[in-house]
Amino acid sequence: MRMNGADIHTVALILGHKDLRMAARYQHLSPAFLSDAVKLLDSAFAEKPKDAEGSEESKDSSEQGEKSKELAASTEAEKS
Repeated sequence: MRMNGADIHTVALILGHKDLRMAARYQHLSPAFLSDAVKLLDSAFAEKPKDAEGSEESKDSSEQGEKSKELAASTEAEKS
């Protein structure tokens, strides 16, 4: 069940284990399955390329700058 995607909590519940240690004792995961799990972690914690980070940050900051200018302009118009 584990190698087909079921999490250990579900397996323990279905099999009636009172403790996750019992479920863990009987799970026999293949090296390929473990390798795939490590790859998922690698992708989750991988750093973004500098180009991608910079372009998104510059878009956000330019949008915020435009919004600030619009707000300042509307505030000036209200004062007049």
